[in-house]
Amino acid sequence: MLTIFTESAIETGHATRIAFSNRHTLLREGKWIEQQPVDTMTEILSGVPKLQEKPRVVAQRIHYMWNGLLFLWISYQKDHHIYSKYTDAWFRKESKHIVSLALQR
Repeated sequence: MLTIFTESAIETGHATRIAFSNRHTLLREGKWIEQQPVDTMTEILSGVPKLQEKPRVVAQRIHYMWNGLLFLWISYQKDHHIYSKYTDAWFRKESKHIVSLALQR
């Protein structure tokens, strides 16, 4: 699921950046998917045996972490000494670690 989200964000590029930077307007207007990603991850995690925490808590943590990566990726600037590291490749690589990091807490 996170791979699909990540690849979709990269594929739509500038449109993703615009949507993310206008998310408060989209939320206020009721034009944004509010809970579906967390609900879907909660459902998936409900089937994981021996999960140490409530599935919704882990799903929310995954969602927050991925949104943090998305924000950094959106901040990419080719020649900037800090923001130049947040490339598409960086976003793909870091997104792969989110689930294992979310389960460690």
